Amino acid sequence: CHDAEPGEACHKSVNWAKAAGIWSHPNWYADVTVASPFEAFQYELWRKGQGNCSKPCKAVDLAHERAERERHGAYGGRKLLDFYVYRAQSEDDYALENVNVGDLPGVLWYLHTEIIPSRSPNNRKYNITRILRFRIKMKTTKSFFEVHKRQFSAFAAFDNGRCTVPNCDKIWTHYGFVPGCQFASTETAAYLSSWQTRFDGGCTPPNCNASVWYSLPGPCPSSPFTSKSSECARNQPGGLCANATGAWDCTYSVEPAGEIKLDELSGIGDYRQFKAGGNQEYIGHLDRGIGNSFWNGRRDPVQCRQRVDRVKQMFGDKFPDMPDCDALQHPPCDFDGFYEKEFTWPVRYKELASTTAVAK
Repeated sequence: CHDAEPGEACHKSVNWAKAAGIWSHPNWYADVTVASPFEAFQYELWRKGQGNCSKPCKAVDLAHERAERERHGAYGGRKLLDFYVYRAQSEDDYALENVNVGDLPGVLWYLHTEIIPSRSPNNRKYNITRILRFRIKMKTTKSFFEVHKRQFSAFAAFDNGRCTVPNCDKIWTHYGFVPGCQFASTETAAYLSSWQTRFDGGCTPPNCNASVWYSLPGPCPSSPFTSKSSECARNQPGGLCANATGAWDCTYSVEPAGEIKLDELSGIGDYRQFKAGGNQEYIGHLDRGIGNSFWNGRRDPVQCRQRVDRVKQMFGDKFPDMPDCDALQHPPCDFDGFYEKEFTWPVRYKELASTTAVAK
């Protein structure tokens, strides 16, 4: 047996089968779904003598994969996703609604490119002092899945609680408050996920493990925090709820899962004293800090991985009774784009958490 590795012909064949083959030719892959793991696709290709694939060493639960195929078809079904997300934040606390969060490499990407290079004399940009971890359980809506066969919708950038990208209201009016996703650039900063996050057929290693950002739509998502009326919030309640069901207004739930301080992470005892001494955590054009080396090497994958590992270690040390950062595998960012005139199509199924399902 042999598990296909990046760069090998079989690895390329499996990625193509997952990203494109099964979508275009579902009958070619009779015993798997789009949600099946890499090794199940490798087994399928090996069984048929295709793709230069050997039998995978990782165990494949064929009975489960076939049952999923028979139950949901080639495109699988809606899944209750369970994973960690992270947010760089000040000492202020607020609900995880109408905000953007990332996987762990994604939040370090944001810190390294947007926050740490700040030249503010007393505080980091936006007064950010910590990394918060949350356990998210998410389920997409039936109306969105029936059209796209994906778990995630389009990423929506939020600024002060307001969506700043086109078609926000159209998305949520048509499909409910589905969380979205997008990839961070590995060229800007070399932060990579522990898992493959891209199966779109357009990536080459290591970009297939690009870090991911998520959007979490809350009440009245097209208005800033200071302008959200109670009437708007009733009409557009957002997706946060106690237990995610996949209803239009119940697509994700949140459980706090600890936090760490940036000063401790980077080895700075007192930030103001550090800056008063003429030091700087990181200077972009120099690609290093002055008086601190933690953030040196923004495009160096080894140093970026060391920073990710340091964060994982700190969370593990501080919260040993919680699942560690790698215990919950991150789902791939699978959004595929919108179709022409999609928002003119009728809504076939709408369900609210507080009402009876309504078929359109």
